[in-house]
Amino acid sequence: RELTERGFPYQSTVIFVRAHDFNRRDNVTIRLIAEHNGTNPSPTSNLVFPIEESDNNLEAAAFRWTGPALCVDPTATPGFCPSGVWERIGALKPKFAELTYNATFGAYDDESDDLRDAKNRGVAKIRNDINSPSWLDNITSNRAGVPIGSPLQGQYVGAQASTEEGQELTRARAYVNCLVRASLYALAGPNPDAVIGDPVLVSARPPGMAVSHSDEALTLAAIGQNRGNAGLFDVDGNQGRTVKRTDVQWIPQQGQEGQEYTVCMEAALGASTNTRCFVIAVARCRYCAASGDTLSSIAARFHTSWLQLWSANGARNLAVTPGTLLVLGPTYTAKPLDSLDSLATRFHTDVEKLLLLNPDIADPAVIPVGHEICFLPDICPAA
Repeated sequence: RELTERGFPYQSTVIFVRAHDFNRRDNVTIRLIAEHNGTNPSPTSNLVFPIEESDNNLEAAAFRWTGPALCVDPTATPGFCPSGVWERIGALKPKFAELTYNATFGAYDDESDDLRDAKNRGVAKIRNDINSPSWLDNITSNRAGVPIGSPLQGQYVGAQASTEEGQELTRARAYVNCLVRASLYALAGPNPDAVIGDPVLVSARPPGMAVSHSDEALTLAAIGQNRGNAGLFDVDGNQGRTVKRTDVQWIPQQGQEGQEYTVCMEAALGASTNTRCFVIAVARCRYCAASGDTLSSIAARFHTSWLQLWSANGARNLAVTPGTLLVLGPTYTAKPLDSLDSLATRFHTDVEKLLLLNPDIADPAVIPVGHEICFLPDICPAA
């Protein structure tokens, strides 16, 4: 089967490869089959060559797997895949050239390296769009140069497919009362004089979120990458070019714990656009101290005692200064038949306190299995 997708220079396009095996006890592997001018297949290559006849390896696209092939069935056990469906995820990153890439994949029921043993083959055709802006893979977080997602970790989806159902987006973890900052980088096409306008926020804006833009020279340090890692090809031959940097800043507030906010920015180059999305997930049971906060004042805010907070943070000498990230309490993963009422009894608390800590719970009587719940056990009950 052949699938055709639009790709962008220097931007990873994630490819989901699935294979079906009627023998449910087979251990299926999925590999990239690199063929250069129709010859020399290799099961270990990390390059995908364009279908245009070329002996220039510099025009090849970089390819990386995000992990091994996995059975697509929640009831799978070692040695048995009930659905017979296996999936492996890879990321392909083209160069600046108007080329089309064929990524050929083979499925195997053992560890054989003989490509003739492939039980099935599939082709993903990526047509490089050089007339649209590209989003560089890295999104840097609060700490300068630290990526919050990359294709090698299975956490990034190419922007052209980033809003499709079932695909994982880059995720930034945020905490109540703590600044989260994400920086995205958009690069124009091969024309060095091309100008990208300020990217536009095309998703809902959480209250208080600020978006700003700047132009800066593309360097390794600017996007926190080194040659050979997930940023392969991001800066080769492009250092010194101007990129459009977009900074998103936001401080989550109490009452937003457990919520996830999808942020999408659209970059335009003439009439061509490209959208990049990522998710800000607000963590439970975490709180960033503000100026003037003490253990006692924070405890009062969450209807608990300072001793509970002291214990949750290691029962040590705890200096509460602005920006200190505190653990409020433990978390629990909901099981079948759990309700807030039953959990309140079990953990010696009450439903009102559980709802304060878990404002995303819509129905206290029905909690989805697997839902994470923050709770503060009463370790200092009234006499």
